[in-house]
Amino acid sequence: MKSKIFFLSVFVGLLLLFSCSTKIVNATEDKKQSSDKDLFVEGVITTEYKDKGCDYLIKVKSKNKEKIYAAINLDESLKKENLKFQFSFHLIKAPRKGDCTKGIYIYIKSFRIQ
Repeated sequence: MKSKIFFLSVFVGLLLLFSCSTKIVNATEDKKQSSDKDLFVEGVITTEYKDKGCDYLIKVKSKNKEKIYAAINLDESLKKENLKFQFSFHLIKAPRKGDCTKGIYIYIKSFRIQ
């Protein structure tokens, strides 16, 4: 009798373990699918901080906040003061170059000029 209860409890335990792990895999797959889609934000090129060693930065306004980004791969066609454009990006960790201490470093994945 004890062996039947033991095997039954092992079977139920394994069943629960595998059913939970399947749900975790599905949630991970959903995250990957949603992160593959590029989300575009609107930004404006600025040279406002040129005197502080920052050539071209991107200002992005959202609700009550303004964020400043420093793109490591800014295209030559975007290097125009007050140019509005949309872009998708991801944050990067890179060492600071020169005297510029403004902006969050990003890598621009794609862009479109308005």
